[in-house]
Amino acid sequence: MRKLLISFVVLMSLVLGASFAMAKDLTLGLKGEPTSLDPHFHNVTSNNQMAIYVFDKLILQDERQKMQPGLAVSWKPVADTVWEFKLREGVKFHDGSPFTAEDVKYTIERIPTVPNSPSSFTFAVSAITEVEIVDPLTVRVHTEKPSPLMPRNFAAFTIVSKKAAEGKTTEDFNSGAAPSAPVRTSWPNGPVVTRSSTNAMTSIGAARCLSSVSSFGPSPMTVPASPRSSPVTLI
Repeated sequence: MRKLLISFVVLMSLVLGASFAMAKDLTLGLKGEPTSLDPHFHNVTSNNQMAIYVFDKLILQDERQKMQPGLAVSWKPVADTVWEFKLREGVKFHDGSPFTAEDVKYTIERIPTVPNSPSSFTFAVSAITEVEIVDPLTVRVHTEKPSPLMPRNFAAFTIVSKKAAEGKTTEDFNSGAAPSAPVRTSWPNGPVVTRSSTNAMTSIGAARCLSSVSSFGPSPMTVPASPRSSPVTLI
């Protein structure tokens, strides 16, 4: 049964991958409308769901909340108050700029400074006293006291490009002027249109489609009885 299940998953992955590669639009029906497209503005489910379509995290979590490599391939404590994170090599933002430790440092330092956040991600980085760049693919975070949950905290937020986001505001993210993946949006007055070949990061991006349209609004979306007549690809 286990072997059959694995075979089925592999088969579906190939089928869906081929479908996404051929599709011009992937339309996603979301339950709730995000309050912003700035991934660090509001730690709420609707925003976080939207963020993962555009950005990636250092550390991922599976269905059992077990930590998995993301943009960070490994992590370990190198002292009582220092965690070291090794970053994934060969990752590029959609504009072609490489993902490096500078983007991690910028993201960590940006999170507490986002103004007017109703529920921020500051909890995930508040223990950090220094972000040390060892080399382009190695980051060390220093804390005043031992922080055993640091990797778990790093699974909470997504990484943005320093090149794309530096000096930009939350309003710039909402208009599409700041994100590190190409985003054309009419939010909050209409659907959000995200165009990307392999999501924001080319190395581990999951959405392999030419474009995706995320639709939401104040009125509930009616799902037709027949999937063929549905206006959305995924709900």
